[in-house]
Amino acid sequence: MPPKLGYSNGQKWLEDSPVVVTYPITGDGHHAGPTKPNEFFPFVSALPFIESLGEKFDSRMLALLMHWEGTAPWSPPYVWPPRGGEEGLRKFAEELHARRHLLGVYCSGVAWTNTSNTGDGGYNRQADLERDDLLRHMCRGPGGEYACRICNDETLRFGYDICVATDFAREVMSAEAVKIASVGVDYIQLFDQNLGAASQMCYDTAHGHAGAPGPWQAPAMSRLIREVRSRLSESGTPDVILGCEGAAAECHIGQLPLNDLRFPIGFVYGRPVPAYAFVFHEYTTNFMGNQVESLAILDHTKSPLNLMLRLAYSFCAGDLLTVVLKSGGEIHWAWCTKWDVTPPPQEPLLAFIKHLNSWRRGIGKPFLFFGRMEKAIPFTGPARLPLHLNPDNFDHATLDYSTVLASRWTSQDGREAQFLVNYSDADQIVHLQTDRRYSVWRDTDSTQSEPGAFENEIVIPASTAVLVEFSVPG
Repeated sequence: MPPKLGYSNGQKWLEDSPVVVTYPITGDGHHAGPTKPNEFFPFVSALPFIESLGEKFDSRMLALLMHWEGTAPWSPPYVWPPRGGEEGLRKFAEELHARRHLLGVYCSGVAWTNTSNTGDGGYNRQADLERDDLLRHMCRGPGGEYACRICNDETLRFGYDICVATDFAREVMSAEAVKIASVGVDYIQLFDQNLGAASQMCYDTAHGHAGAPGPWQAPAMSRLIREVRSRLSESGTPDVILGCEGAAAECHIGQLPLNDLRFPIGFVYGRPVPAYAFVFHEYTTNFMGNQVESLAILDHTKSPLNLMLRLAYSFCAGDLLTVVLKSGGEIHWAWCTKWDVTPPPQEPLLAFIKHLNSWRRGIGKPFLFFGRMEKAIPFTGPARLPLHLNPDNFDHATLDYSTVLASRWTSQDGREAQFLVNYSDADQIVHLQTDRRYSVWRDTDSTQSEPGAFENEIVIPASTAVLVEFSVPG
């Protein structure tokens, strides 16, 4: 496969490594239940916050909206029109583009919502389902039953999964995407909930597939995505980027060039590792994601550096950085953290994100955007910190973490380098376990590097990253 599949000249903004800023238009930081418009509505109300962050990060921003739908949040497939009407969202897109920023929206996958209590509450499409006999397009179980596996409970919505092999799925998903793109949206996370752009299991042969889950599923989903892309091109918006929750499955990378690789769920099982980036980074791009429910997993009182750690992890994985906003435009811990929870200290986060993204946009770009991930060279020296899990949900568990995270890369022109990121609030000393010659770059604007070798110490100041570039053998 050639490097960086699936995006066109009109999508080159990806190479600028915008910082993703995500926030809800209604509610105060949670996904379920009735909500009312907040201070980020009308849409243009968020412009001062986005402009301010763009200046502080010295970066383009991708505003990625949640709870923006005029129907009901997280209640697919119908999302249009946006809350307040399409002109409000169009105006917001125009204002962002005038400032070189970008606009994206979350959707919620290939599913059918009968009833939902999100947004204003009382959303109901049961009459449509019955009138048009739409149940015949839904995924069916082995006993002929209909059910939904995507967020189907009393806190959010009731409905069914749409079988991706049906004409109905292709038509309704394409139609919604075309409407969204028509107002100037740059990125549509159309397949949120379809993790990796996976389809749900179906046993209904009337849909034209085998009578059980199997090899038909990936081609059917691929056909659906191609249909959406084709309809976008026909409508004059071919450069809109589509994405999914999680990282795109290998068979979909060419059609989904930017995806929401939220990783904190991995803390439930242990320390997450960037295995996906190790295999696929040079072919596709991911972003840190909205970090949903991170504080249901992590104890932010005992581990106040947990967001700094998560930013360092995503940076080392080669992913675009993400911030989640609360009231007042402050950076919050994660999505699904209510706004009355005290946010993390702002200044360290602002400085850290600016610093990390300057590497992505500067001399680190050949590695962190275009590069191939390699196994990191081991090192000794840094202090270790426990990452505490939330005692309400875990039995006082902790995960042991180095205060310095690392990732090694090979650029397309054959250069090799390793990033070392100190997310802690104290300087750290690193000894790389190698006898190779290297140079240490401490600033993305540097014109001079420090020579280094096995016996040298690398001092990494608090909340900074360094780039260790290895000499070419011979």
